[in-house]
Formats: sequence, C-alpha cells, structure tokens
Amino acid sequence: DRTTLVGGDFFKEIPVAADVYLMKFIIHDWNDEQSETILKNLAASARPGAKVLLVETVVEEDANQPSMSKMMDLNMLVMTGGKERTEKEYAALFEKTGFRLTRVIPTPSPMQIVEAVRV
Repeated sequence: DRTTLVGGDFFKEIPVAADVYLMKFIIHDWNDEQSETILKNLAASARPGAKVLLVETVVEEDANQPSMSKMMDLNMLVMTGGKERTEKEYAALFEKTGFRLTRVIPTPSPMQIVEAVRV
C-alpha cells in the first residue's frame, strides 16, 4: 500500500514525485547523452532531497586490474552502446542532471548501490 508502479517512457517524462527512485541495470544500458536525458527527467519530477538509487556495476579506478565491471563495460558497449562508469563518472553525470552523488554502497555481489540526492 506504500508503493505504486507507474508505466511510461523515461526518455519523455517520469510522472511521479517520490522520496526514492530505484533503478537496477538501467543507466548502464545508455550512453552519456541518453543517461542525462533519463536523469534530467527524473530530476524534473523529484522533490529536493529525493534520492535516486542505481544498482549498477561501478568500474574501479585502477585501470590495470582485471575486474567483472570492465568485462561488463565491454559487454554493454557491444550490446547496447551503453557503458559502465566509475564513481567519478557517476558524480559528473549526476552533477549535470540536478543530483549530487552521496555515496557508493558496496554489496557482496559484483554490483554496488550508487546513491544520489536531488539538489
């Protein structure tokens, strides 16, 4: 009773004002321009202070170490034209779209939770 599912096209609008928006494996499907469109539409609906939680694979900054995130990055490039991002790349993406990166939460899985707040 505290959750509502609403369909739509996030490239056009996100018609719901909420306290938290959760997206799993969404942003990595898209290039920077498309991801900015999604997040700008989200920011247009979100109240100041609302959180967005992205469940994604965050690429480690150390370019010389093999990792699952780098394999996923190549996979997303080939499959969708999208990309995995580093924490710094998420911070820059959020800054352009009306959010501020607050933290990256590790999980026991290859994915992390990237948290941002609407400014």
